[in-house]
Order: sequence, then C-alpha cells, then structure tokens
Amino acid sequence: MPMCQHAFVIIDDNHHDLAVLRRTVACLGNTLQTIKIYRHTEQCDPKNTELWLQWQRSQIAEFTHLLTEFNLDIEVSYLFTHQHFHPEEFEQTIKQHQIDLVLKLSSGMHFFDGIFGSRLDHYFIANCSVPVWIVKSRVWDTDIEVLACLDVDDRSEINHKLNVDILKLSECMAHHLKGQLHVIDCFWGEVASMSFELDKSGRFKRTASILTHHQALLEGYVEQYALAQQSLHIVEGTPDFAIPDTAAHLNAELVVIGNNADHGILDRLFGDTAANLVNTIDCDVLVVKP
Repeated sequence: MPMCQHAFVIIDDNHHDLAVLRRTVACLGNTLQTIKIYRHTEQCDPKNTELWLQWQRSQIAEFTHLLTEFNLDIEVSYLFTHQHFHPEEFEQTIKQHQIDLVLKLSSGMHFFDGIFGSRLDHYFIANCSVPVWIVKSRVWDTDIEVLACLDVDDRSEINHKLNVDILKLSECMAHHLKGQLHVIDCFWGEVASMSFELDKSGRFKRTASILTHHQALLEGYVEQYALAQQSLHIVEGTPDFAIPDTAAHLNAELVVIGNNADHGILDRLFGDTAANLVNTIDCDVLVVKP
C-alpha cells in the first residue's frame, strides 16, 4: 500500500485551529500531490453573496499562510459549503478526485450515534471506502511510535488481507516519519479444559497455549519486517482496553487499526471495536477498511 498522494482534509467551525491541515502537511507533505480542503460552516450564510465570498477569501488566505510555512509544492483546491455531506455524495467526491486518505479532527461518537447511524463520524469510521486519519489535539514528540493493531484470531481471507494492509501502511508510515514500528495482537486469555489428547505412542500430548498459538500466527505476519522482539506486543485482554493501554505505555503518536465489523444490530447497539478505540485512544488513529 503506497503512501498517500491525494488527501481530503475536513475542517469545520469547531476546528478553527487548523490542527488537521497542519498534521496533514507535517506528516505527509513530502508525498502529497494534491490536498482538497472541505470547509464546512454554519456561521456564514451563502445567501449573502458578498459576505460569503469575503469569508471564503479569508479562509483561503489562512490556509495559504499555513501551507507557506512548510514550503511545499502541493496542488490545493477548496470546497466551501453550508451543508453537510451525505455519505453517498462523499463517496462520489472520493472517486471523482481519486482521494486515498481522509483526515479529520476527532469529535467523538456517543451511544445513540451508533444506534441511529445519523452522524457522519460513524460513516468515516465504519463505511468510508478509503482510510480515515482521526487527528487528536496532541503535540507529537520527536520519538515517533507507530502501533499497528492486528487480529490474528480471525482466519478469514478478508481479515488476513486487512492485517497485511495494516502492516504495510504502518511500516510505510513509520519509515516516512522516521519512527519505530510496533505491532500488537490481543487474545482473550488461556482457557481451562478437562479434555486430554494422546499422541501415537499413547502418551499425553502437550497442548500449545493460546499465547504460543498467537505468537506463531503473529510471526507469520511480521517475518518479512526487521522488528525487534520488544516491538511485538501480544497482550492478554480485549482490544478495547489492551490497545489504548499499550499505546499509552509506548507514548505512541499514531495507532493503525482495522474495521472489519459487519455493522449489524449488535455493533449499532454497543459500538464496534474501531469506534470504541477511536474514542478511547489519546493519540491519532488511522482506520483502515477491507
């Protein structure tokens, strides 16, 4: 999976500090060819044409000033709107402009958002066809840590490909940011059993632990990467808690997760793991879809 070349940056009235645009150019500026800035506002009425155009000019001046700081040759276009995107319209825009990454500030999702699916945030985390980078209001330090989150328990073909994509993108980001790549896999814990297996000689067969099983599966994914043992984290516990705890322990700047949920009624009621992680992880989160 190559680095991003065409980014779509979402800024609204609550994101006036331009944290998303600054993160975009600071982290991806050397690889980007185009940036499309979607600026939504409810503070300026487009029916007043003069004020609407004046507001647009002031916004462009602010964006241009920020981009000038980085001295980058990137094609920038703008979409100013008073109305929110519908998911169908957003997908059309992605295809039309060959967008391969969306960046937006974290605004948090709530319980009822998952049930009714009415908020655009749910679309970005669960259904958007390209990876979505959720930016958190946090200053990065000079020692960059990128944490790739795999699910080796799910042996389906679609999840295997998702794990491969997460690793490729995470390794690419770590290399580009001159940071350290870490990989985490979670397991639910050892399960006690009263069954015993015998080998061919009639002796009791030693049963591999769940931890050992996960180690073998994880090594199959990372064998092509030059990772030190201390960069591999096989953690007992649920992803909702183990991943945020590990990210905090590493002081990670970016966590890369997948969203392979089927988005059925249980996900809408209780929230899929990706949505929960976006809310609980303190650093930036990059959500990758199958």
